[in-house]
Amino acid sequence: MEEFPKEPSPENVEEGIRKLFDTLYSGYAGEAYNQLTPELQEQWYEVEMEAEVSGDREAAKTHLEEFLKVLGKKKEIGN
Repeated sequence: MEEFPKEPSPENVEEGIRKLFDTLYSGYAGEAYNQLTPELQEQWYEVEMEAEVSGDREAAKTHLEEFLKVLGKKKEIGN
């Protein structure tokens, strides 16, 4: 019998968002945030607010993951 991919439960999505917030706040808050360009600071705010209040939790999680990748690349190259 063919198995279909399972939809992540709302609890799993929320747990994923919480872990991504932990990564965001522990790795990039404070001085690192202040060194970001104004555009990245604005993007941070938008992604953070989406993850806090958006009804589309999957999209919010995806956008948060993508933003963390952008920050990771910035950190790697020292900008």
